[in-house]
Amino acid sequence: MTISRKKLISLALALILLLVITIVAVQLLSKRSNPVVQNTISETKPAPAAMTTDERQKLGIGDDVQLEVINRNSDGEITTYKLIK
Repeated sequence: MTISRKKLISLALALILLLVITIVAVQLLSKRSNPVVQNTISETKPAPAAMTTDERQKLGIGDDVQLEVINRNSDGEITTYKLIK
């Protein structure tokens, strides 16, 4: 029993087509069963606070200048501040 060349090519193409259809079906079904959940948690940054008198004295800044503390390190020391005009 011999299979002609045309029948062999047709069978191979049919198997490849069946494989492609199966892969596409699996992809579509996995997207439906696992919907993408958007990140609803937003990071909240602490509101800027005014620099204390002690902090001003350590930095040598007078009381007539308005400053806001933007960031502090883990020890509570000022890392970033903003001058307000």
